[in-house]
Amino acid sequence: MKPDTTPRICHISTVHPDNDVRILYRECSGLAEAGYKICLIIPSDSKRQINNVEILPLPHIKNRLFRMMILPWLACWKALRFSPSLCHYHDPELMPMGFVLRWVFQKKVVYDIHEAVHRQIMSKAWIPRSMRSFAATLYRLTERVLTVGQVLIVANEKSVDDYQRRVYRVQNYPCFAASGQSTVAMEKIENSKPLLVYVGGVSEIRGSFVYLDLAADLAAAGLNFEMALIGQYDASIGNQMRTRIDENHLHDKVRILGRLAFPEAMAYVRRADIGLCLLLPVPNYKFCLATKILEYMMFRVPVLASDFDVWRKYVTGEDAGRMVDPCDRTAVFEACRAMLEDTSMLKRMGENGNRAIRKKYNWDNEFQVLLRCYEDILGGKKSISK
Repeated sequence: MKPDTTPRICHISTVHPDNDVRILYRECSGLAEAGYKICLIIPSDSKRQINNVEILPLPHIKNRLFRMMILPWLACWKALRFSPSLCHYHDPELMPMGFVLRWVFQKKVVYDIHEAVHRQIMSKAWIPRSMRSFAATLYRLTERVLTVGQVLIVANEKSVDDYQRRVYRVQNYPCFAASGQSTVAMEKIENSKPLLVYVGGVSEIRGSFVYLDLAADLAAAGLNFEMALIGQYDASIGNQMRTRIDENHLHDKVRILGRLAFPEAMAYVRRADIGLCLLLPVPNYKFCLATKILEYMMFRVPVLASDFDVWRKYVTGEDAGRMVDPCDRTAVFEACRAMLEDTSMLKRMGENGNRAIRKKYNWDNEFQVLLRCYEDILGGKKSISK
């Protein structure tokens, strides 16, 4: 019997959930379909297989310091037991582990940089404002040292310019079923009254109170609508939002649904009349594309988004929605009301967005870049069947 020469790829995250769309459904599932043997080491409740991806669970540790001290080395041990041809990790806190895998154990290593981390640091609430610039600079220096000898993947178009060496740009575009990600059906569902949906982390800088102010203004204007806010939030922000809902008598208008599995969240998007993405103008959001915009477009949902330069080619450039200053409450209300009152415009923008996703901004195109990255590192040719 010939030995199994299938490349063994180990993806590692200590921060993301085990159903993360980019990691599990787009990258790992697509790679498994392309013929690689894939494991995903990630905090999870059990060992199992999903889409031919072997989930190797890590314990859930809520304390950030303990998580950073314990999980990277437990993940390193599990990765070595898998005997990988390549290790592909997804979190900044795993850079020391990546360094050890590369230089101590002589493994081929990929660091997948989802965000512009040094810009993200500038809006981290748990870092004192006076320390953020120093922390961002320290991160850049640490990243430069610890990722020597590793291949970098960036998810953001502009992040390529942040690095002096060659990087692969694999943008977080949505995909259809062809690349290993099962989604709900694409057909639009009509509602008895307009539905506004936000999907993503729920926090103040991600627009949580902008959405509630918008709901209050729409209700005061006598407009009939529903709003669903989908995404993980902490107890403090949840209490503040429920208080605001009580104060404005929005119980029959606004639902805070928490984190849902991707197909469940997309089922709400499928029904939506407007997709909301009114993030506040902090450095990371102004620099990086919010992928929820593209998911709305995929489901023919017009977008009401923050007026950031990097988002403009997708939203107004494709005539797939409207953009507005998220800090201007009146402007947000007027833009949303104008959209709700023109159903023909909503339909046109929805079709325009879907067409743009199918032709340009889709995961099938980005996945070929990921395959090329692996081919360059490992040698050999892999291409997903169409």
